[in-house]
Amino acid sequence: MATNIIEASIACLAVTVLFCEVARRVVVKITSKGYYEGLLMEIISTFQLCACTHELKLLGDYGIVDQQIGLTLTYVMTVVHLLTFGTATCNPSASLEQIYRRKLAIKSAILRIACQFLSAAVAKLVMHFTWSFAFSELHVRHSLTGFDCISGLHTSSIYNGAAVEFCCAFAVQSAVIKIQEVKTKSKVFFVAAVVTFVVFAGLLITFR
Repeated sequence: MATNIIEASIACLAVTVLFCEVARRVVVKITSKGYYEGLLMEIISTFQLCACTHELKLLGDYGIVDQQIGLTLTYVMTVVHLLTFGTATCNPSASLEQIYRRKLAIKSAILRIACQFLSAAVAKLVMHFTWSFAFSELHVRHSLTGFDCISGLHTSSIYNGAAVEFCCAFAVQSAVIKIQEVKTKSKVFFVAAVVTFVVFAGLLITFR
């Protein structure tokens, strides 16, 4: 039963990535490289990130996958995202960082952040619509709850959770900044490994 659920979720992930990759290629063909292409890439890639994260979180919330499979999926999907996103950051914090580094104008950053939030909201609605088709028993169970979000915070207080999130985000961002100047594709796998390790470390701290 669990195998069928995992296969259905992997299929959803694969279809989402494929759809977004086709959309990115269409954007490249119909737009000239520049301002609007950047915004459209931000919308598409943020949608991909959020939609896939919703599906992965669903597997984790209901305890369908064990830790090893969960971490493997985290690593693989991080590699896929990094290889397909292109110049899109898919993160408001990254847009603010670009302002600080004077790589992006304030107006452009605000528009990118607006696109990111809009795309994230659309991704949530699309995933609710997708789950309503009940491709697996997990989707059926989640539909019966009205798509209620299960809190991922498993610490004694919200402050401990915030501290763990801060440390994890700091570790990932430090690794990204450190390897930014390295001109090799292997850095994608390094960053993915760091993200996976941080997820593992966060689980050790919070699931007690």
